[in-house]
Amino acid sequence: MNEFRHTQFGGAVNRTQLHVNHSRNAFFFGDAEVSFTLNDASMVDMQTVELPANAGRDAKSRFWKISLTGLRSGMNVLVAQVGPAGKVPLKRPLTINVVDEVTLPDANSDEGLFARLILHETETPSYPSYNLDDARKVMNYIRIAVDNRRFRRPDIFGFQPTPVPTPLKVITATTVVHHKHGPASVLRQFEGLSTYPNLQPKDTKNFEECVRLANDDANAQQPAFAAHVQAALDVANAKQAQPDPSKNGLYGWMTEGSGPPGKFQVAYASLLGITFYTITDEAATPPSAVHAHRAAQPKPR
Repeated sequence: MNEFRHTQFGGAVNRTQLHVNHSRNAFFFGDAEVSFTLNDASMVDMQTVELPANAGRDAKSRFWKISLTGLRSGMNVLVAQVGPAGKVPLKRPLTINVVDEVTLPDANSDEGLFARLILHETETPSYPSYNLDDARKVMNYIRIAVDNRRFRRPDIFGFQPTPVPTPLKVITATTVVHHKHGPASVLRQFEGLSTYPNLQPKDTKNFEECVRLANDDANAQQPAFAAHVQAALDVANAKQAQPDPSKNGLYGWMTEGSGPPGKFQVAYASLLGITFYTITDEAATPPSAVHAHRAAQPKPR
């Protein structure tokens, strides 16, 4: 009795976390009059309401719901003073750690594109097979594949080496396929975010849900999603990709079991439901090297 809780029927707590611009509830069970005060009301907005006694399963207790909203980051203390007026109150503190809101970079920046692409493609903590170490590998492999198309062999994917294609051009690139009979078809090189930044709700669902859960302090998976989003931000904000683990370079990925994205691409590794692809030795040879090799061959007499 006379304790803070995170849920109506949970155990007693003396600490809680709250993200700026987001809200969560705390509950207090007491046996007398209670008043609530915050050390710094500019850091947290507080609304309290006393609920019916049976809401706490004990008709003799008094039960309050406290709605908390983070206004700015820092440490704060909510104190419940229990007891009738005119008597020395019993004090029960709840330390509130207000942390910065989890957000993604501007959607029109390269970092913002990479962050959304990575979160869109990578399996989340909601999946039973998820683990953060493999998720980090997947995120890095995605960044490596995009950067290889930009810097290593843009010619294979229809780009000129100069100027260096932007991440946006790589992600929204299309390939025209000519057919012997009938009109040519246009294929997207990347599905999902190929219309970026003009996306449909189905395309934004993954990364928006990740950010929402990373800020939801009442959700048991909040720490896992916060770590997941931070891992994506680390990869997106890096000046360059991590070293490529494959000999010929990673250039693409597909849902595991769906086959290669191109005839010159071969599977390298599968992680968290995604298969990453490298390219054949023949495709990896720059055109200039092929021409030089042919020029060095003896001419027929």
